[in-house]
Amino acid sequence: MERASRFITSESGFTYPLVVLIISVIIILFFKNVILYKQDITMTDHHIEQLNYQTLVQMTLIQIKRDLRDDKNLQTIHYSFPTGHVKVVTHKRSENEYNLELYVTTNKDLNFDRAAYIHLTN
Repeated sequence: MERASRFITSESGFTYPLVVLIISVIIILFFKNVILYKQDITMTDHHIEQLNYQTLVQMTLIQIKRDLRDDKNLQTIHYSFPTGHVKVVTHKRSENEYNLELYVTTNKDLNFDRAAYIHLTN
């Protein structure tokens, strides 16, 4: 039975440092993947909030068109939806044209501002 060389199996040899290097690379890759996963979760949350914001804007534009057909002198309107609140300030340009300032607050207390233009058709 042959004995393994001391050069190959000792700390100053070849096998031990190679094993430590491989284990270190595996641990680094593992933790890097954990960090990437956490960043993906954060980005997903931001995308969901962006979709909520866009949905609130679309629902508000539909609702404001209905309200302005009924009362053309509206100036400031507040809407409350399941995913947030919207404040609308209207500026009349002509008989059927309005500039809108939309102040959107989502349920997670994120605030967005947006300007819009609408033209009411009969």
